[in-house]
Amino acid sequence: MILISIVYYFAMSTFKINKNVNNVTLFNIKDTLLKYNFNESISLKCVEDGKLCYIVVDNDVMEDTVEDLFKEKPTVYTFSKNPETIEYEDLEVKEFETYPVCFEYTINKYQKSKDLIVEVGQKVYIFNSIYNKPTTIEYLSDIGIYFDDKLQEVKDAF
Repeated sequence: MILISIVYYFAMSTFKINKNVNNVTLFNIKDTLLKYNFNESISLKCVEDGKLCYIVVDNDVMEDTVEDLFKEKPTVYTFSKNPETIEYEDLEVKEFETYPVCFEYTINKYQKSKDLIVEVGQKVYIFNSIYNKPTTIEYLSDIGIYFDDKLQEVKDAF
């Protein structure tokens, strides 16, 4: 009986195909990805409408996926006072299985991410590599105010 239990334990613990990573939100993406071991980079790449995301470790697509991170397709912009839409390269999951990427969050070996702005529905999320969690604002048109406020904070610090 003990032998059967041991065999069952090892069989079940190693047989995790297409594991779904639970409880991932826009506010804990960085913390979630940093739990993985990687050498050069780790990414979360959401495809098509953003309801399915793949974890990519050192350019290898993992079996782990994140589902329903977005309720609707996000629009991703450059991190600037005058943001421009970012277009991503398609993601090849398997040979001849390619999907358009609508959102990508990448962390490099120094645990830094690219700064970007993400608009989803009526919310705007500002990802800055200095912070672990994004800042939210109501409208994309308020991005200029956000940058002006940050510039004033820097000036006040000196």
